[in-house]
Amino acid sequence: MNKGDQTNTEEVEVRDQKFIVEYIPKEQIAPAFGYAMQKENKAFVREDLPLSIKRFVRSHELYHLQDQPNRGGWIWSEVRANLIPGLRDPIGLIETIIATLTKERLRFYLDRFKKGCYKTAYM
Repeated sequence: MNKGDQTNTEEVEVRDQKFIVEYIPKEQIAPAFGYAMQKENKAFVREDLPLSIKRFVRSHELYHLQDQPNRGGWIWSEVRANLIPGLRDPIGLIETIIATLTKERLRFYLDRFKKGCYKTAYM
């Protein structure tokens, strides 16, 4: 993670493809921990998260950037983006799940499920 003048960003190369990860303030995306913008090859991760959760969320969002969104819909996209990084970082996955068990975050997921998609207000 490179500290810049105004932003905290890093360039990540995965399978010969370059992505940008930007670490942003909680206020910009809460209650989300992160999100990915495939068309821009860019992921956003909350900078206030504990290191183990931040590391897992980074891997989760990088997985989304490489995933094929037409494979099983948004729910299966989320399952894959948790399972694959979770196999590599089970502690990060467990800590992220525990951090998710708040009223605010559970309501966030319920609202997303009711809408039937992964899009949220900040996208």
